[in-house]
Amino acid sequence: MNWATMKHQILRDTHIDSTSSGSLVDSDVDRAIIESILFNRGNNLGWNTTEHKFYTNDNQQDYSLPADYLRLTSDVFYSSVNDSSIPYGKRVLKSRPLDWIRESVTNAVSSSTSIHYDVGTTTSYAINPTDRKMYLSPVPTGGPWVIEYSYLKDPGTPTFKSDGTTWTIYEPNGVDTLASTYTNEWFEVGKGYHLVMNKAMAIIANRGYGGTEEMAALGANALRMWAEELNRLRGEAARTVSVSEVRRHI
Repeated sequence: MNWATMKHQILRDTHIDSTSSGSLVDSDVDRAIIESILFNRGNNLGWNTTEHKFYTNDNQQDYSLPADYLRLTSDVFYSSVNDSSIPYGKRVLKSRPLDWIRESVTNAVSSSTSIHYDVGTTTSYAINPTDRKMYLSPVPTGGPWVIEYSYLKDPGTPTFKSDGTTWTIYEPNGVDTLASTYTNEWFEVGKGYHLVMNKAMAIIANRGYGGTEEMAALGANALRMWAEELNRLRGEAARTVSVSEVRRHI
């Protein structure tokens, strides 16, 4: 399945097309698909989570998040690379506000303009969504140490822009024009396809195409099917993850 497949099904199931409803229908459906992805991508659906691990460098406080990172779905774990004698040596880092991390500094020389961050065994972290980095405190030394966590990933979200007259749809990089064959996990049956399609259909119906009771009923039915699919995927995800079971072994 791909972008064109989903778009064709939405046009067919809503009984609208660019010939009978005007030239704006194509861009309306395109934007509805993107809006649907934006609406759905914050949900933990199981298939859209993955794990990340990196090694610290001495005296380095900040580390880049994965390119497809959206949010954490687990605790952040900290462990030693070198000391295998410690059973269940993983520790859970405490989440702190970014301001707290920034304030965990000492200025050893009153006349100095440089800032000296606390160093030692890391106990806390903060995530800065602006520069998309994880900050550790105290700054790790005596490593390398291992930082591990699970996170919600973005398989790829196309974007749209308007010049005031027409809408242009772009690939997730925001540069290349979207091809009709574009695809990712949002367009795979069993993963995101029906979730995105049904929410997009509800968005289209809400825009009032036809202005009839039939269109209102179609939108309501699409929302019902979207909710059923969301509950199914959430249920499958819940059966594969147990934070309490993980905690028992650390």
